[in-house]
Amino acid sequence: MQLPKGVSITSLTKNQDARGELTEIFRKEWFEDLAPIQWNYVISQENTFRGFHVHLKHADYLTVLTGSMYLGLKDMRKNSPTFNFSTLIHLKSSIPQAVTIPPGVGHGFCFTENTSYIYSVTDYWKKEDEFGCIWNDADLKINWPLKKPILSEKDTNAMSYQHLFQQITKKLL
Repeated sequence: MQLPKGVSITSLTKNQDARGELTEIFRKEWFEDLAPIQWNYVISQENTFRGFHVHLKHADYLTVLTGSMYLGLKDMRKNSPTFNFSTLIHLKSSIPQAVTIPPGVGHGFCFTENTSYIYSVTDYWKKEDEFGCIWNDADLKINWPLKKPILSEKDTNAMSYQHLFQQITKKLL
């Protein structure tokens, strides 16, 4: 599977016995440059979309705990060899994996079933590092599995992809 440069998928090992299972989801030794400082736990209802956004200052690391997630990615870094590349990844709790998303790669979360996941960031969340666009903008080139998802007010009123791209380009100058 082709991914934007710097995005990685880490297979996680599920250890099972009669008591249940244990899966290590993060070990510092797996990553040279990833240093999470904040972890978040999220529950999303079926038919939900959580904003297409991009950060310029922090990386994300996430894994699905229950259910599944469609993770849309778009490389927005002009100097990247995968600039403008888009893809959609289906992450399932039954196949334990973790995804690392570097700064400058836009991402959105789509849920076709009730799902819980955790994610970490390498810098504390700051409003000034939260940029987003409307989830179904044609310029994203992502074929989401939902047509009329539940959205937050912020995501409902989000700007176009072109406006978002212009906004982050100015921040990078």
